[in-house]
Amino acid sequence: MAALQSGVVVLADAADTVAADRPLSGRQRPLVSNRGKFALGFFQPENSEHWYLGTWYYQISKHTPVWVANRGSPISNPDTSQLTIATDGNMVLLDNSTTAIWSTNISNFTSNSTVGVILDSGNLVLADASNTSIILWQSFDHFGDTWLPGGKLGRNKLTGVSTRLVAWKARNDPVPGVFSLELDPNGTSQYLLQWNSTLQYWTSGNWTGRIFTGVPEMTPTGSYPNSLYTFDYVNGENESYFVYDLKDDSVLTRFVLGEMGQIQFLTWMNGANDWMLFWSQPKAQCDVYSLCGPFSVCTENAMASCSCLRGFGEQNVGEWLQGDHTSGCRRNVELQCSSNGSVVGRSTDRFYTMANVRLPSDAESVVAAGIDQCEEACLSNVLALPTPTMAAAHCGTETSSTCKM
Repeated sequence: MAALQSGVVVLADAADTVAADRPLSGRQRPLVSNRGKFALGFFQPENSEHWYLGTWYYQISKHTPVWVANRGSPISNPDTSQLTIATDGNMVLLDNSTTAIWSTNISNFTSNSTVGVILDSGNLVLADASNTSIILWQSFDHFGDTWLPGGKLGRNKLTGVSTRLVAWKARNDPVPGVFSLELDPNGTSQYLLQWNSTLQYWTSGNWTGRIFTGVPEMTPTGSYPNSLYTFDYVNGENESYFVYDLKDDSVLTRFVLGEMGQIQFLTWMNGANDWMLFWSQPKAQCDVYSLCGPFSVCTENAMASCSCLRGFGEQNVGEWLQGDHTSGCRRNVELQCSSNGSVVGRSTDRFYTMANVRLPSDAESVVAAGIDQCEEACLSNVLALPTPTMAAAHCGTETSSTCKM
């Protein structure tokens, strides 16, 4: 019998299938894949009051979810919730045994009888009960924050639908966050890390036939760990996708898009009894766009990467404590100016000089003759905004200084 982990009921010798007459509830043992690699069940993230249905590695001591069904809709009571097969053949998660909070949501079935199966790949599938090789739905088409070997990350050219990695909002909150990874929707073979699905802050570069140009670490060298994997980019008539797989399926490995916006490649090390990081991008944590939110500064290699600027405090203290800094900081004292451009005591609004900092790449620039004029120009621009926000001045001692908003 396996050890009891915090917030997770783990028992051995569980079946791998859920059916209409064999639902899975929070009071039961999890379903376990045929060779015992993955489990499907109800779990509670560390330091969280909420419960979720998901899949995780079964044979390791560190509870590591790889997929969550109800990311945005936590279960109120696992004892009265269940995963079952509905009368229409869909796999459905019921809260309090009555309210559907998640479903596979297939509209046109080709089978009269279906079952849910957790596979040794970590893929949860809805399959034909008489022939489970006929897959009607699979979690590998609906990624969370984790990309497992054998999963295809790409784009359907017929429907335009992409599979994406979407980070958790915080380390104990699987609600979709602001960071995502997907294949370039413009048709190139590069993968993009994006903030809020709008701003790109890293790219893999295009596929050369062997590697992505921005990921030279993929070059075969015979060294551990890249010698353990196969990589392939497929550009077909109906779909384009990248897939990686294992030469030795006893190795446990995963790509994960962390809540801090970095894509990470990790492998389980039995000796260390932990995940080892072999590769991540962006390499510098502070290169992740808007990681710390407004009115904040990111410090590389600090115990806490994000901190508020002088004169500001955390916008949401609870979120910051959970590692989600995207809400940023707020002023402790409002600017002494109004939106119509007038100033109620301009002498009280001053700039604070910070050395050795880099402004965001999308900062707005104006030109001024010196430091005093630079401050005046930035303050005037703040006054011109619909809502006064923040001015950050990059001023030098040259005849002409640059002021960035």
